[in-house]
Amino acid sequence: VTRLSGTTYQVIPDRIIAGTYLTAAAMTRGTIILNDVRNEHLVTMTEKLEMMGCQIIHEKNRLFIRS
Repeated sequence: VTRLSGTTYQVIPDRIIAGTYLTAAAMTRGTIILNDVRNEHLVTMTEKLEMMGCQIIHEKNRLFIRS
């Protein structure tokens, strides 16, 4: 190319780390809020946690879990 220009890029949130925090909250009967998550990446995890009795509230880019 004859010329380069800048760009803006944002790395997606890590679903494995988010899943680890969700699991830790469930195991300790805790409550947490995860900010800047993509709920669509955690559907399988949250469905299983709900089956186990956790209350999960999805908001835009935010997830709340109460065990």
